[in-house]
Amino acid sequence: MKRLLLFSVLVFIGGITATLLFAAISDSPAEKLWKRITVETPYSHWHHLDNHLSGKKSGTPYAPYYRIYVNNISNKSGKMLADFGTIFVRENLSAEKILQGLTVMYKIEGYNSEAGDWFWAKYSAEGQVEEAGKVKECLGCHSFAADSDYIFDHNLQR
Repeated sequence: MKRLLLFSVLVFIGGITATLLFAAISDSPAEKLWKRITVETPYSHWHHLDNHLSGKKSGTPYAPYYRIYVNNISNKSGKMLADFGTIFVRENLSAEKILQGLTVMYKIEGYNSEAGDWFWAKYSAEGQVEEAGKVKECLGCHSFAADSDYIFDHNLQR
């Protein structure tokens, strides 16, 4: 009887631990960001950068073409620095302009002051997190635009 009780308690604790672990994993910042940009406030309804809507030719390793969208929190001050809460979403497109994945910049106050407080995320077209956080590849490229808040193009279509 004691073994059965002990077994039941262990199964119960194991189940709770697994549930909490799954909840912690599924509530990662990158997964919350994915939900925000695809469900809560779909990025496809946001502003887009000038001349990017049809798919601009890319010079990066992600995809041959891309489109960039930015939420309406972005830089209302008129200064070069983006406001906290700004989100840039880059659609990485194939040569046929089919979505291959997303790369995202999200400005979070106090996140990473050495790199403009940007949180970076790379997703598959289906929303799987491929990389997130202080992504070296993103920082390596965008560090060339450190003087303009790590942003290459400030021409928003309003």
